[in-house]
Amino acid sequence: MLIKENTNLFLLQLIAIGIGIYFPFSKYAVIEFFLILPIAIIFLISGILFFSITSEKYKEFKILASIFPLFIIAQIFSVVTVHSIQKFRSNLIIQDLQEIQINNGNFPDNYEVSFGIKYKLLNDKKSFSIKYSRGFLVTERYYSKENNWINMR
Repeated sequence: MLIKENTNLFLLQLIAIGIGIYFPFSKYAVIEFFLILPIAIIFLISGILFFSITSEKYKEFKILASIFPLFIIAQIFSVVTVHSIQKFRSNLIIQDLQEIQINNGNFPDNYEVSFGIKYKLLNDKKSFSIKYSRGFLVTERYYSKENNWINMR
């Protein structure tokens, strides 16, 4: 019976982590964005309950209290990881595009980019933009004309 309970807890925690990793990049993230304060309060309460409950009588409650912090931590981990990877890939693309421009005199009309990154040649044909989703409806955009990154919501 103990093995079955531990397996169920593990599966429930694994599901919470999986949903937490996916959620910041879904269109439903706007719901969580507007509920940030209530979610922060629930996170704190469930974290306190998880670490303070030691009685076997409330073991099921402790199991449920562990799910929400895992969900939030998975979201934070997901956003930080994806942002770091996409920023690194984008900077490599920018360097490559600058080399192409030096060699050919202009930027390409189309450029093959990594998953989640979008390249666009601007109307003046002398500059480009690169963008990617950072999660929670925040987009990072690079403009070659200004040579800087801009956060867009």
